[in-house]
Amino acid sequence: MGTVPAEEPKSMFKKSVILFVVMAFAFSGVFTQDVQMRKLVPGQKYKLKGFVVAKDDSSFVLRDSVGVDTKIQFDQTTSIRTKGGFLRSGDKVAAAQIIRGLNIEAEGRGNANGGLDAAKIRFEEGDLRTAQSIDTRVAPAEERITEAEQNAQRLAGQIDELMEVSNTVRGEAKAAQGTADAAVSGVNATNQRISTIDDFVVQSSVTVNFRVNSFELSAEAKAQLDQIARAVLVLRGYTIEVTGFASADGDAQRNRVLSQNRAKAVIDYLVEIHNIDLRRFTQSYGFGANRPVADNSSREGREQNRRVEVKVLISKGLNQNVEVRPGQ
Repeated sequence: MGTVPAEEPKSMFKKSVILFVVMAFAFSGVFTQDVQMRKLVPGQKYKLKGFVVAKDDSSFVLRDSVGVDTKIQFDQTTSIRTKGGFLRSGDKVAAAQIIRGLNIEAEGRGNANGGLDAAKIRFEEGDLRTAQSIDTRVAPAEERITEAEQNAQRLAGQIDELMEVSNTVRGEAKAAQGTADAAVSGVNATNQRISTIDDFVVQSSVTVNFRVNSFELSAEAKAQLDQIARAVLVLRGYTIEVTGFASADGDAQRNRVLSQNRAKAVIDYLVEIHNIDLRRFTQSYGFGANRPVADNSSREGREQNRRVEVKVLISKGLNQNVEVRPGQ
């Protein structure tokens, strides 16, 4: 016989652990990528105990009290029953009743694939009712979260970043305390983050200045844009807003075209030199001589008004700890 994990105490704490494990699936499915998979000796008898963490039509994964997984195979010859009582045998149960979160005992022999070919599967009626009750609450929550994530992908066009969010949520769920309240709180937090995916705030900005009647980037301007490009490498869910301006010298229409060309020069530099994806940019705009930041009657003021403002905005939903830089 193989090593038999210690039996879990049948108490309210045990049911809280069941609730936490199943609720954690609503965030992340199964955490099998971080869990050791047991390899059984072919032909040897085993009796294993633990929780069901994944299931298909002919097998399920059983996780024991020390966090090790075993793949359990079953078929029509497998005896699947509830545990009986004094002078009473348990009831026969369909394989479909084996669900995630159910605490079971499985007996059988190791197979060639390192799993267990189960001859007997037993579990308490109370554990089955508890797992079924929790599953009816968790399954709709899983569907709502999946639908919300898909909608967010279509709206933002940032599938990779949403996968990172999903992985973050998985980690948070795995590290959560073993209580139902903590699991529900995690679901609420995830829904809140999804609802704020399209809520952007300014994280940083830079002002690039130009010479008279010119939209050519100076060496200083390029250095400023290089710094912006390096900063966005570590960001998720960001967009870049680029707006051009001109001083009041000359014709108003010409100044508007000049301001648009200045904004385009900035975008071209970030795309061509730093390979920033075009989808990261909002629609650029040239304001011409409108919205001056200084008095156009002075030379210094006109120099300040010949500018392009570059703002990096990040999604609050994809960045939990949003830092808004001073003065933005």
